[in-house]
Amino acid sequence: RKPMERKMEQLQQQISAAQDELTAYQARLAKQEKMQKELDAIFEKNPNPPVMTQFDNSRNVMNQLSRIITPVTSDYSVSFATVDSEPEVVHRNISVSFVTGTYESARGILQALHDSEYRCFIQNFRIDIEQRQYAAGDVNASANITYYEYNGD
Repeated sequence: RKPMERKMEQLQQQISAAQDELTAYQARLAKQEKMQKELDAIFEKNPNPPVMTQFDNSRNVMNQLSRIITPVTSDYSVSFATVDSEPEVVHRNISVSFVTGTYESARGILQALHDSEYRCFIQNFRIDIEQRQYAAGDVNASANITYYEYNGD
């Protein structure tokens, strides 16, 4: 081959590599812009969203549960399941059950847990009121709560 053809081929390869790199940067920029819009939407709804605490936050979680539940009832139980983890996120699974005097106080406890300073997800919650129990002031409630903790550098 002629030197000029080799040089043209090298230049074409460099152009192709630069175009591939540009496409990758554009895709990364689009993804970052999408994530920024999602973050902006979150902060627009709530300027101070709950933070993900550092691993191991179990003592703080226990203190929080006590602060929220004990002023309303002393009849409660808390159990911890196995901690699940992803590369940088720990899922601390907790089951809680309690008895209160009214539906409103049971709902208030669950709402306070949801609105707490520690990032969590409440699922499988129940508030049971039987007519004969309600007259006696017994409202049984339970929930599974997953607290999220950061396990990275």
